[in-house]
Amino acid sequence: MRGQKIGGSGTLLSGPSARAARCRGNLHAATTLLRSFRSLGNTGVVIMCTDLNVSRAIDIVVAGRDDTAALCSALSGPFQAMKAVIQKEVERGSFVMASYRPHRIEPDGFDKSQWRGDERLYAVTSGKFKIYPCLDKKNWDCMEVRYVGTAAVRQEIYLDYGADEAELYVQNAAALNETERLLPETLARVDPQAFWAAVLHVDTFFRALESHGDASLVGKWLVVFDGVKKSREKWRKVAEDSRIRLPAAIVTGENSAWSIKSDADHEKIASGCSSIALLMMLKELECETPLHFKFDVLDCYRMSELASFISAITAAKRKEADHLARGKVLHMKDRAAFMKLSLEEAGYGNGIYVSTDPLETCHHCKKLVDDMKMCSKCNGVAYCGADCARASWKVHKKECRPTFAHIRRCVMYLANEFLITIDPYMSQGNSAPTETCLISEASGTGSLGIMWNPCQLSFITLNKPNAVSGGSPHALEGESMQGINMENVIPFRSISELDPPRRFLVACGPLPDISVARGCVDEAISMAGGDIAKLKMDVVNFTALEWAAKKGNADIVEWLCSDCRTKSLIGEGCPVGWACYTGKVEIARKLVAHGADPTRTDNVLFFNCPPLLVAAENGQLEAMKYLVDELGHDVFMVGPTGRNLIESIKCPPNWRDLEGHREAYAWAKSKMR
Repeated sequence: MRGQKIGGSGTLLSGPSARAARCRGNLHAATTLLRSFRSLGNTGVVIMCTDLNVSRAIDIVVAGRDDTAALCSALSGPFQAMKAVIQKEVERGSFVMASYRPHRIEPDGFDKSQWRGDERLYAVTSGKFKIYPCLDKKNWDCMEVRYVGTAAVRQEIYLDYGADEAELYVQNAAALNETERLLPETLARVDPQAFWAAVLHVDTFFRALESHGDASLVGKWLVVFDGVKKSREKWRKVAEDSRIRLPAAIVTGENSAWSIKSDADHEKIASGCSSIALLMMLKELECETPLHFKFDVLDCYRMSELASFISAITAAKRKEADHLARGKVLHMKDRAAFMKLSLEEAGYGNGIYVSTDPLETCHHCKKLVDDMKMCSKCNGVAYCGADCARASWKVHKKECRPTFAHIRRCVMYLANEFLITIDPYMSQGNSAPTETCLISEASGTGSLGIMWNPCQLSFITLNKPNAVSGGSPHALEGESMQGINMENVIPFRSISELDPPRRFLVACGPLPDISVARGCVDEAISMAGGDIAKLKMDVVNFTALEWAAKKGNADIVEWLCSDCRTKSLIGEGCPVGWACYTGKVEIARKLVAHGADPTRTDNVLFFNCPPLLVAAENGQLEAMKYLVDELGHDVFMVGPTGRNLIESIKCPPNWRDLEGHREAYAWAKSKMR
């Protein structure tokens, strides 16, 4: 049963029989189908239902468990008619079976790796989702969902039949004695269409549970109810901050009254909702989760303007990761430049950028008047009068689309709101960063990313090594920010919540705190069987001294080299190599003074790459000078991948754009003459 266009009330317009339309339609269709097949002399039929309750009822009748075969009273007549036909078919030996096939959104199958039920439930309970009318014209009868999954921002569409249908779903499940199916974790997996309908109409669904479910079931849905409230608040905040114009009821998110009365209304509202939902997801990715930056895009959206914008944002994030991979601090001006370049590559011209709100000044004469009139087609610009509107049309008609207007709002929002510090290497002052930041780490054995939210929930994301990186530090460093091959996520609210080994290592490295490190060193060593050399960070396999040297934590390096419990780390791994890789020359000198071997390398240091060559690939000229001029390293050495000093410097594809690499190249050329 295919529904019709969404009406102003948020339900599907199906005439006076709208209540129970899907169930009733399934029952009548199944009855008619069975009668037709009987007249044709067929001996078997499989009925594909779009309602799970009807499908289950048919199977119960076929199995002969008539005493439990029932649906709610509103469906008693059509159900009894279908039941009589099924019983006749079974008595004459026909094979009858029901199969559940919902519209557009499939339940989780046998492959657990493809299951999304847990992702849906997590997104809802944490408020990281939004449901709104679908923007794709071929699916205007559908609702669309954006939510944060474990590996990407997901996109799903489903048919919504209104609040009455959500209530009847509970009644039917109760009539079938299958209320366990209404558990949120179960419903999200076996019937995602009903799950999203329950979330959208949560007030009605919740009241139905109180009437027809048990207390434990109601308690399970309380967290969903709270998650919906969180989502509404996040939605309201982003909608107000982005100033995307939508009806007040939609901005507050308190109900599903979409106020859609025409095709033009649908395009404007669906476009605005899609844009706000996109900004919501971006905010979640930036500030709350360590997910690698990936957006699912349904096939029906592949060639859409919104998909192009998502591709541009993703490309900008890849450029940021590439910047981080070269050991550079990512400043806001860098992020703005990457975004501008990516938008230009996606085909957006200067019209996508505006320095002032396009609804506050006349789009043509730039004057500010009291009675501004918005463009009725796109609601994206305003004019002081009809003369300016006519004069501007030749230029404006090229961008007079609701989606373009909303994307321009998104660009303004991104420019003004996403102020986040990203410091991949340097924790100056030997203390943990006081602002939200992303920290990227990589080695020859793997990579990790740390989303540090002071006094809030933070995450460590562990990533498997990429076998195709060719041993390039430049390539490997990008993985920790892009989240390639994500293996595990470790949540924590403070360093003290980490287990002693990780607490000790993290306090010595990216979130330096010497008092924390000293306080847990004995327990950490004990948990490592008394051998401090076995204390290495997951996946990247840094020792505490290597990590402290890489991050430039001078006081922690001095303590580790002097304390009788930890000084044996001087002979473990490649602390000098890691100090040189990030240009910490004074740290390297300190390590050598304590007896560290400046020529030592191993698989963790990017597949046995010598310290001189890893410093060269990262453009660390002062470290190169130290190793060659003071310690006598051979400028003609060749690494395990066959690269010499010059080739290592030129390893990043855009090395000519990097000042440090250009200077290192000039110095190396003069040394190798």
